[in-house]
Amino acid sequence: MSTKKVLIIGANSQIGSFLFNYLELNGSEVYGTTRRRELITQSYKYIYLDLLTDGDIKNIKDFDIAVFCAGITGIEFCEQNKALSNLINVTYTIQLIKKLLNKNIKVLFLSSNKVFNGTKSFYKYSDLTSPNTTYGLQKTIVENSFINSNFSTLRLTKVLTNESPMIQEWGKCIKENKRIKLSCSSFISPISLNEVGEAVQMIIKMEIAGNAKHGNIYHLGGQKELSLFHFAQDYLKDNFQYSHVLVEKSNKYFGKKVYNSLETYLPS
Repeated sequence: MSTKKVLIIGANSQIGSFLFNYLELNGSEVYGTTRRRELITQSYKYIYLDLLTDGDIKNIKDFDIAVFCAGITGIEFCEQNKALSNLINVTYTIQLIKKLLNKNIKVLFLSSNKVFNGTKSFYKYSDLTSPNTTYGLQKTIVENSFINSNFSTLRLTKVLTNESPMIQEWGKCIKENKRIKLSCSSFISPISLNEVGEAVQMIIKMEIAGNAKHGNIYHLGGQKELSLFHFAQDYLKDNFQYSHVLVEKSNKYFGKKVYNSLETYLPS
């Protein structure tokens, strides 16, 4: 098969920038969209695109597939700024995906476990969506807007890196020798950027080869799920030796359990 030509929509996001480099290192011809005009002058690999404007894609052509990473991801921000986040995460996102599909460019849309309400563990790809957040509803609307053989969705659980705000906050507490109070009722099933890269590469290969099912929904989640309290204990013990003793159970969030896991489902 010839080299795959891939476009990363939102190449400056954490996942988008990682995928740009990961896919390029693994043999794809990769380009990315950006709102940072200085990047366009530095490299022909970047194409200017701003979801807040008209989403002009006249310079986007001859791509095998576009991986859609752009949008507002902050759950709290989306709740507090519904009009703005709906405009970007729903209206302009759908418009842009339609334009890409009309150019016969396949689209892989990165979605979230937040399309579910978190009342059970390890949701299957075939489970009915049940969002209870604005962000989750926005992802669900986009997913449901396309019945097209060139459109696929990859739902992800929380992607954790050393730069993740939660990890950064824990590191700050450790330096200041402060206690970290965390819930036993809120659960986490994190994945790494490398796992995301492997999954996206696998899906791209199958989609371009035409071996994937039409309108496929894929899942990528961690193999196990732990409460925030127990996850932090393990993480800090592994990464900061004895700092796990700083973790305390918080009574604030006791009560209803909230799960965040997905049963991984990828093309084989």
